[in-house]
Amino acid sequence: MRFKALFPGVAVLCLMSAACGHAEMQGSPSAFPTSGPESSEPSVKLTATAVATPSADVSPDPQSRFPQEDQWGVYIMRPDGSELRRLTTGSSWILGWLPDAEHIAVSIPRAGGDSTTLVIADSSGETEPHTILTIPGLWTSARLSPDGKWLAYVRSDKKTPANGPEEFQPVALEIASLADGSTRRLLDREFRFLDWAPDSRSLAVQIGTGDIETQQLEVITLNEPPTVTQVTTGNSPLWSPTGNRIVFGRPTAEDSRTKMSLFVVDHEGGPALRIATNFPGGFQPHLRWSPDDAFIIADGGYEEQLFRYSVFSPGLPKVLGTGIRPQLDPSGKRVACFSWEESGNRAVKVVDIDGTGQRIVQGGIGYFDGTLSWSPDSRVLVYAASEGKVASTGIYAADLATGEHRLLFDDITWEWQPVWSPDGEWIAFVREGPPRS
Repeated sequence: MRFKALFPGVAVLCLMSAACGHAEMQGSPSAFPTSGPESSEPSVKLTATAVATPSADVSPDPQSRFPQEDQWGVYIMRPDGSELRRLTTGSSWILGWLPDAEHIAVSIPRAGGDSTTLVIADSSGETEPHTILTIPGLWTSARLSPDGKWLAYVRSDKKTPANGPEEFQPVALEIASLADGSTRRLLDREFRFLDWAPDSRSLAVQIGTGDIETQQLEVITLNEPPTVTQVTTGNSPLWSPTGNRIVFGRPTAEDSRTKMSLFVVDHEGGPALRIATNFPGGFQPHLRWSPDDAFIIADGGYEEQLFRYSVFSPGLPKVLGTGIRPQLDPSGKRVACFSWEESGNRAVKVVDIDGTGQRIVQGGIGYFDGTLSWSPDSRVLVYAASEGKVASTGIYAADLATGEHRLLFDDITWEWQPVWSPDGEWIAFVREGPPRS
């Protein structure tokens, strides 16, 4: 098994080996009723279309600003795999496309982990990425605003604990303007997690030290001075698409020791509605809101099940089958996830939100990075994976309308984090090189 831990806003990758991971994940009993789709899921594979893989040298030309032997960085390509362009060099993490679909925000950790640089790359690939700012330490949480104007991040400074070595500790919440790189400190406190409201005017944040049971959820506006609304106690807040609600986690007396309950609360505060107990996804579960705020899709972490929780009529969750890392398509009608085949290999699966229509998009996967990205029209799914135990990943695309399944890029390196541009014209991804022999 090859692991690099995956944390929000930090340029690191989690690649899992299916054969080893399955043995570990099977051990925990389910905390929910097993009623729902049958465990023997249909395996309707999409038609595979063979495509030629690029050569190892994908630098534009010998005069390129990138060394020929260095293939690390962020790349983009058309949805058919053509017009491959390299935008950045070095270890990178895609923070997101800007709404104009012509620029990408990228974080680049510097050697030794003492600082991280935010750059804006031009999709033309013809100009050097524009550096916005460099911040000490690794960002424990960094989020690009939906309107593409701001980056919110947790500021860290070096401190020496009472009984330990010097290390970076969160000290404040700051925002940076992508227009001119100017920064603004909102509050001096120990922030742990944050999420932007859809209108980009406020942030839901998790604040506090010590036990997670005592940490606070607050909503902070970008006013001058900022307005702070104490919402409730909890962790890992996530705004709904309409901006009216926030889902969060909180351990309760009804939960077992390592689990928690999920709650939904109005963005202005008030009573919180519990929608799940004994949620097994950890303290930062993979949650996805439906476009109309009506339900939430969540995975069960090591429980290996997908659930649909109703926001307006809470009760027993709907079990959608096995799977982790769910991604709801923009239409809110289908969920893509990583699942298992009967052979024990990983697979990419798609299921309708009512639990029907389950089908395997690709089986026989050995390594994957957990990223699944839907095209804006909800038609094509892209992801990074390997066939079998090959020690590299490629970028795949599955057209759910035609059944066509294509390998878009694979060059014996690790490719990961594929992300569609807002207009559906490009797919960005990160490449870790040089090529392996």
